Amino acid sequence: MAYCPECLVEYAQGSPECIDCRVPLVSGSPPLPKDSANDEDENDLNLVVARRFTGREGRIDAQLARKVLEAEGIRCVLAGERAPNIYPAMELIQLLVIKNDAARAFEILHEYLDNPVPIPPEDDSSSGRS
Repeated sequence: MAYCPECLVEYAQGSPECIDCRVPLVSGSPPLPKDSANDEDENDLNLVVARRFTGREGRIDAQLARKVLEAEGIRCVLAGERAPNIYPAMELIQLLVIKNDAARAFEILHEYLDNPVPIPPEDDSSSGRS
């Protein structure tokens, strides 16, 4: 691989210069942008599966789970969300989180998705029935 030292776009080996910047390419991979380079350890960026969802209803549950985790400040991504929907009943979507956030994500998802709030029974006195 090669990349443009100006715009950091990667090119296939053998390309002599950037088609936009017109500067010679540098061999290797481009460096991380300065704003994404932080103090996080490389191991902190390992992604793990927090939950798997299947089928049509799973797609809705996956999007809900992602929003719940994001609201709690946990960065996450849905893998397979944009895959072609050839067999909807067999569709698999994985909710991925950073390894260091996994325990908290499991806890939040369990509390939110696995413990539905019971619906109170209807009060017969308010319906006018005797």
